[in-house]
Amino acid sequence: MSPAWPGDAGTGLGYASAMSCDGGHLRALVNVLDRLAAALEAHRQLAGRADPGLDLAMRRLDDEHAVARSAVDSCADCASGWAQVELQTAIRNLHGCESRWVETVHVREEHHGDKVWEGDVEVFELVGHPAAKRAYAWSEPGMGKRRRFFAALHVPPVDSPAKAVQGSIFVDVQTLEKAKRALS
Repeated sequence: MSPAWPGDAGTGLGYASAMSCDGGHLRALVNVLDRLAAALEAHRQLAGRADPGLDLAMRRLDDEHAVARSAVDSCADCASGWAQVELQTAIRNLHGCESRWVETVHVREEHHGDKVWEGDVEVFELVGHPAAKRAYAWSEPGMGKRRRFFAALHVPPVDSPAKAVQGSIFVDVQTLEKAKRALS
């Protein structure tokens, strides 16, 4: 008999939905869930085959993550720092260094008067990166429940939050054009 999933005690509530916010513990829980999901996915890839127990654990973990994220998003105390925590994780994963938040800069990119992109870009000071002292980071909705994270280093030609966004738009357009050519 397998152990019950945390929070299954007949209530239908998991850890995240049963907790109240105290300004940071819920964010920490979501970070733990993120690391657990990564570990389970790594285990799945190493196993190289389907594992019904692991698949069930991943689905339940996704559910718990969604509940915790929803609770964080609805809490003003958590939401104010949530984006920064996620973006610092993206910077650490993409560029291998720690960071400190500096400021938020609103960016609006237009092409021939039409809005192409608009949002807030977080500016971070990097700790221990060999080539850059700053990074510009933001996220946007991705596929399903996932978010797409961007973290551009302050290295030429990227010298501002606006240039970081312009660079990401350029890369997206190049990727789309390459995919269109491959399909034709």
